[in-house]
Amino acid sequence: MIDLLALIVLSLATWRVCRMLCFETGPRRVFARIRAFAGVSDLGKGTNLVSDILSCMACASVWIAIALTVIWVYVDFAHIAIFVLATSGVAVLAQMAVGK
Repeated sequence: MIDLLALIVLSLATWRVCRMLCFETGPRRVFARIRAFAGVSDLGKGTNLVSDILSCMACASVWIAIALTVIWVYVDFAHIAIFVLATSGVAVLAQMAVGK
């Protein structure tokens, strides 16, 4: 069963992973390389199913949420990694709220 705290943590972690995969360049361009490898064009448009998902945060969030929820429910030690992603999400949101 997922309680309110888990829902909030999973939601923030989902947002953070989606933002990284869909929009951010990342250290050493890791996220940009993932998008390029998947086939996302320079204009941010998809050329296949995976690139379509990575070029749409709403689309990616569904699949990321499914994956994180399954991991949350079935992998005990994964809670730590998901909390780290959620905490990172809060930090990014706070930065966005106060400006760059």
